[in-house]
Amino acid sequence: MRLLVLALEFAASTFSGNGVYCQSQARRRGVRALRGLGHDVMVVSGGPEGCEPEPEHEHASLLLQAWQGVNMLGIPLPSWGTLDSSCSHREFAAGVAASAILSAILSFYPDAVLGVDWHALRPYQAMKAAWEATHAAALRDAPGCRAPPLVYMNYRLHGRTDPACQALEVEALGASALSLLLCRADRRAALDMLGTSDGLRPGPDLRAPDRFVELVEELAHRGALGNLTPLICGSGWGGAWGTSLAARLLAAAPQAVVHTRFLGPAGLAEIFAATLLNVHPCEQDAYGMTIVEAASQGAPSLVQGGGQVGATDLLDPEAGEVFVADLAQGIPGLAAEVERLVADPQALQRVGAKAREKARSWGEVDNAHQLATWVEAVVRVQAAAQERESSS
Repeated sequence: MRLLVLALEFAASTFSGNGVYCQSQARRRGVRALRGLGHDVMVVSGGPEGCEPEPEHEHASLLLQAWQGVNMLGIPLPSWGTLDSSCSHREFAAGVAASAILSAILSFYPDAVLGVDWHALRPYQAMKAAWEATHAAALRDAPGCRAPPLVYMNYRLHGRTDPACQALEVEALGASALSLLLCRADRRAALDMLGTSDGLRPGPDLRAPDRFVELVEELAHRGALGNLTPLICGSGWGGAWGTSLAARLLAAAPQAVVHTRFLGPAGLAEIFAATLLNVHPCEQDAYGMTIVEAASQGAPSLVQGGGQVGATDLLDPEAGEVFVADLAQGIPGLAAEVERLVADPQALQRVGAKAREKARSWGEVDNAHQLATWVEAVVRVQAAAQERESSS
């Protein structure tokens, strides 16, 4: 198949799990992922202004690079580092609608479009309109000559915490031939969105780093840190909010480590290999990639229970592959749970070993094979519908 990926974030200055996950599905390293399974992949993605293109394509002024065998068309965006409603989604859509980008897409002639999150809806609609305009005569003679179907890859339901995204998420779910979500909780929420007029209620406004810092402060107050080294990492710590949080963390635990940049696989592997307990402080998370990344290195995680974190669809609490708690109980209760776990090294080792075995049982090639199977089914259904329309 020829697959077009529309993703605001991909390989240019990656800053979140969205970019990492999208790369893992598209890239070719050995025989992994869609490219390695023999599918042609073109990615249209955003990037921060200043990313210079490589002159190795007929649309060289727009191509960022040919990345691990994947053709990549890049659109410089004025705002970078966020995926909520404050991101440059309008500029991304306008970039895809530019004639040179559309020309490259139409020349590629994709069988299906993989659109990552709500940012992909307007770009897909621009591509679809250009397709229909280009093939207007064919559509008149053969009504079944449709634009390639949209497979909506919903990595995260942003409408949970950013209501401005919600209408576009609902529209994307309705426009897609197939929607893929990362956990059962998001699937239930998406069905609710499609079936109700008011959609989702915003999620809690306490951000995960705040909760982690409050946890460390509580553990320090209890005298329970001992020789533990709290560690927090991720991009976006340069602003006032991040600076303030880092100062609070270091005040509570001078031995704490704060990584202020986005860490790649090698850096994360080194950290998780030395981790006693990974605390994932989100009450709800579409997946929680770091939970499985920690598990791959034998580090057990403590996460929100009740199916609110997608990684627990893979790592089963009942099978002893992850620790769960109710994070809504408040910081004192969470601190007591962390104290209890840290005092039981055998339980940590046992759960870490089971987590590692499960995490390594499902890799990029498994993910890509399942994704390709679903997309191929969508393409077959559309082809059959086109044949019926053309013969009628």
